[in-house]
Amino acid sequence: MMFRSTIQSLLRWMRVVLPHGGAVGICVGTVLAIEAIRIFSLLTFGQVEEPLFGGLRLFTLSIFALVYGVYRAIAFHPAINEDYCQWLKSTPWNHRIPLPAGPITHVPQDLVVVAVMMLMAQDTTVKVLYIPTFFMVSYLILIGLITRFIGDWLFAYLIGFGIGGILYTPFRPEVSIATALACYPIAHLAIWRSLVRFPWDHDWKSLKKQFSANLEEKTQDLLGWPWDTQTISMPKPIVPYHDGVCLDLLLGWYVFVIQSISPSEIRGLFCVKLITGVGIASIGRVSFYFQNHRPPINFWGRIMTRQWIIPKYDSIFVAPMLAVVLNLMCQSLAIYYYAQNAAWRNPVIAIWSQLGLTFSVGGFMLSVLILTTMGPNVERWRLTGSHRIVFSHSMGGKNSKSPFIEL
Repeated sequence: MMFRSTIQSLLRWMRVVLPHGGAVGICVGTVLAIEAIRIFSLLTFGQVEEPLFGGLRLFTLSIFALVYGVYRAIAFHPAINEDYCQWLKSTPWNHRIPLPAGPITHVPQDLVVVAVMMLMAQDTTVKVLYIPTFFMVSYLILIGLITRFIGDWLFAYLIGFGIGGILYTPFRPEVSIATALACYPIAHLAIWRSLVRFPWDHDWKSLKKQFSANLEEKTQDLLGWPWDTQTISMPKPIVPYHDGVCLDLLLGWYVFVIQSISPSEIRGLFCVKLITGVGIASIGRVSFYFQNHRPPINFWGRIMTRQWIIPKYDSIFVAPMLAVVLNLMCQSLAIYYYAQNAAWRNPVIAIWSQLGLTFSVGGFMLSVLILTTMGPNVERWRLTGSHRIVFSHSMGGKNSKSPFIEL
């Protein structure tokens, strides 16, 4: 009876964080299936590829640890569960009281779950540390995204930089898990700060309502075409400036990490992908301005009137062109230095390889910074720029089916 009561107490203790029993059963069942196949192979063929099955167990349990990290980040967070959030707002709850649904931060039960997964891997090498690393990475990613969504942008980007540090040493799990553990206090503090500020200005329910209202306002026909295209709204940047700068630094850090851990033979190919990515982003930025606002005169009109440049319209092309040209020049230099390093394999040339890495990362960061922070402001340009408004079906509205007025 004492043993049974102990087991029941242990299960109640573990249920605080454990997902639904079906998820636990899938995890255990998958590992048992791998073990059954190993035993069957041993009995049938008399031998078994232990590294193959060991790697398969480790990979499977790492994926389950990653999923468990996602579950721990979103299952108990009020910002994700809108009904839970609304109910919590109607109660006298505050940050000094434990959350009713369960803890967001890590608790001893999490250590037990991860430790059991590590034991199930049957691996005595440092590779077993990939399991807690996967758990921490997925947890930190979700906490960072939720933190930014709630509005605490500084801690969200700090967590993002920390995740990049974890990925910087993918083949040394002992260093990765140490970096992840060093990042956890930042995530813990971010969670505490978010709970102190509860209730938040943003949650999933209010976000969906705002998105639906904006979509309805865009498709709704208030005054008819073309007056709906000229409605006055408060000018604001596409991306807030602090987000533009922090996102630029974060993307630059991730590009540096990816290029640093990549073989030197494929770094040039990665530079080509950066050129393509910045080009696509530049086209997307121009199309955002270009929706139903066209130049006051076409190309041939510019030639005939000798107005090759229309400053109040062509200003929308300055930032994309500058970003593309700057990125193309820097990535081309990076590719050249990488090629020299691959051809000579000289320690002196290795310095130029590092210079190539600097050009690649620096050019990409400057290009992203230009695209996210450089003007002109969209609303201000649409109200004050030199352009002609053309009919567009994207404006929606029943009266916007035709730009002509029937008499």
